[in-house]
Amino acid sequence: MGKNKYGNVYEIALSNGKYVYVCWIEQFSFGIFDYIAEKPVTDINDLLCVGFKTYKACKETAVRKKIWKLIGYIDLEKENISFPDLAVFLSYNKELFIKQSQTMRHGNLIKIPTNEYLALLKKGYIYGFFDNYQTFELWLSGNIENYPENEKIFPLPEKYS
Repeated sequence: MGKNKYGNVYEIALSNGKYVYVCWIEQFSFGIFDYIAEKPVTDINDLLCVGFKTYKACKETAVRKKIWKLIGYIDLEKENISFPDLAVFLSYNKELFIKQSQTMRHGNLIKIPTNEYLALLKKGYIYGFFDNYQTFELWLSGNIENYPENEKIFPLPEKYS
């Protein structure tokens, strides 16, 4: 189980004493399981049952240097798991970002129909790239439990509600 490969599941011990679990889906791309706990998970199937809360992009330093604990592997193809489009969004100008309706797809910025963009927002599928694992862990510590409510997505501008 020591090989770095897509589908690997990692345990991240956060500074607040909780554990978060991520799956490495593709280059720079991780799914964050909807499982935040004070005790480590004992069965990887528990993670599959709850699914992903959101997805983020991050450099893979913690994987390569074995900083995050490898706890298992998921066959991405068998489980039909792929990295979704993520909305480019900042709450300070909701109207502009919705009007632009841009997403990141496999590292490329693309425009999609507004209704698809709004569906991503409502799921909390918002693009964020972390250039180092410490910043990612810090973000997880302060944000993942109340995500996506803490992203100030809502209320949407009236014409998009």
